[in-house]
Amino acid sequence: MTLSRLDTHGSPIIRRYLNAAGASLNFFVPNSMKNGSTMLTVTGKADISNATINVAVEGKTTPLKPGDQLILLDASAGALIASPSINSSAFGEGLQGVTMKALFGISADPDTGPLMATVSGTAPNDLAKTISEGFAAGLALVGLGAEAMAGPGLESAKATAGQAESSGGSIGAFVTLTGGMSRFDTGSYIDVNSFSLITGLALGTDTGLGRLTVGAFFEYGKASYDTYNAFSIGAVRGEGDLSQVGGGLAGRLDLAFSGSARPYLEAGFKAGRARNNFRSSDLRDLFGRGAAYGLSSPYFSFHVGAESE
Repeated sequence: MTLSRLDTHGSPIIRRYLNAAGASLNFFVPNSMKNGSTMLTVTGKADISNATINVAVEGKTTPLKPGDQLILLDASAGALIASPSINSSAFGEGLQGVTMKALFGISADPDTGPLMATVSGTAPNDLAKTISEGFAAGLALVGLGAEAMAGPGLESAKATAGQAESSGGSIGAFVTLTGGMSRFDTGSYIDVNSFSLITGLALGTDTGLGRLTVGAFFEYGKASYDTYNAFSIGAVRGEGDLSQVGGGLAGRLDLAFSGSARPYLEAGFKAGRARNNFRSSDLRDLFGRGAAYGLSSPYFSFHVGAESE
């Protein structure tokens, strides 16, 4: 049996001669496999000289801990032919999901076998930083919506309330549309193309301190984003879609002072639910599947502000 590549899952048995000289031997360790378990058994002679040995962990967790050993290939019934480089010990690392790397020391006795993998530890996968960029993009959309309400949203509410009062009414309806492209520096960067709609009812009244405008509003936001991270292996990109639906209250008090100064105080609160769908074809697990997730989570924010002139 001559191979150029052999992928091993579970604990199969090959009942013949295995010629894998120069081949790529990929051992995908099941997440239930324990210390001392055997991955592959060959009843005949196994030639793995000059082979490339890769070990990875299937699933998100594993009972294996540093110091545990796995028998990757047991050819004790026949004979194991291995290259001197394997006999002197090699090093391997494999993905555990997309966020962690499992680290292995690989060794073999070319006379008696077997081919062994010793767990030396785990380490975070540096490329997984790409996943957090999707969360940052979600926060960015919520922040852009808050800025829209604190800026043009309150200005529109103030103008609408004034128009309603001048027409003999007390409450006016207002609508604000904002959108555009924003870039956020996260060590690398995130580009967000967003659109926000804010609509609500505003009431204006004169008080002893000045003109008070109070509004209740509904907000809807939608965005698409692209993430970029630079690593030693090259660029890792991601992309996603965002949406948010919520509502809140906001108010502004324009203080009654003489002169050119127009100081004011303002505050607002909003809450709702945001959805985020992220994907990256550059960040893959050991099966070659691109990283992806979909989240739906509540959000809230508030702001206070003042202007003295």
